[in-house]
Amino acid sequence: MSSPAFAGSCALLLEADPTLKWNDINEVLKVTSRQDEFTKATPIRFGYGKVDVYSAIKEVLKRSSVAPVYSYDEKGVMIDVNNGNINIFVAGSENYNATIYNLNGMKIKSASGSDDVVIPVSDLEKGIYIVNVANGKLNKSAKVVVK
Repeated sequence: MSSPAFAGSCALLLEADPTLKWNDINEVLKVTSRQDEFTKATPIRFGYGKVDVYSAIKEVLKRSSVAPVYSYDEKGVMIDVNNGNINIFVAGSENYNATIYNLNGMKIKSASGSDDVVIPVSDLEKGIYIVNVANGKLNKSAKVVVK
């Protein structure tokens, strides 16, 4: 299963930037791989460590000179709910605002930043929320589930 999973990881990186060469992918994976007690114990088996595709895609988007971040399909915006946080990444962005709304349109929380913004949501009730990411050039909304 490791070969298909790794091939899929490389395909995701190429989707983020189709101009990548094999050595670019190797460098990004080397920089973003995770080390833990298992990978350090057997470095021959694990090489640089365990592939962290999320970090690798973020790294590719930061380095990419392909297509502007603010294109019609708003490539370069990633919204992820993980460990009680909503993690928002906008590649190459100046400051932007991230706002969470409930399904009635009421503003629940907001935060501002550039590149990575983390909004804690462990205090919210379980349910579906709308996340809006916006600045002068960008306006993207997505539904997220808080479990």
